[in-house]
Amino acid sequence: MRLTSRACLVGRYSRAITAIKDLLTAWDSMSYVQKASPTEMARLVLAGEAIINNERSAWQRTGVWKDTGVEAEEQVQKDADRKINSNKDRHTAISILQE
Repeated sequence: MRLTSRACLVGRYSRAITAIKDLLTAWDSMSYVQKASPTEMARLVLAGEAIINNERSAWQRTGVWKDTGVEAEEQVQKDADRKINSNKDRHTAISILQE
């Protein structure tokens, strides 16, 4: 495995971990009443699943593109980042609508 490829993997893991930590921080900042809301519980579960599924999808795509080199890994990472950011935007919009 190339050094740059490993750096891409570490970067991808770091972003997934950061996204999960951000999700937990948002959850921890809620009141008990907000946490009891089925809507908020569903949002937490869906956001967490999206983060994990994006990571799983990136792994699958990396396996398919393994022989094409670092450029393919970088493209996989860009795709995963785009999905994570779109999920964050969607959850922000949901939060705004609920207020």
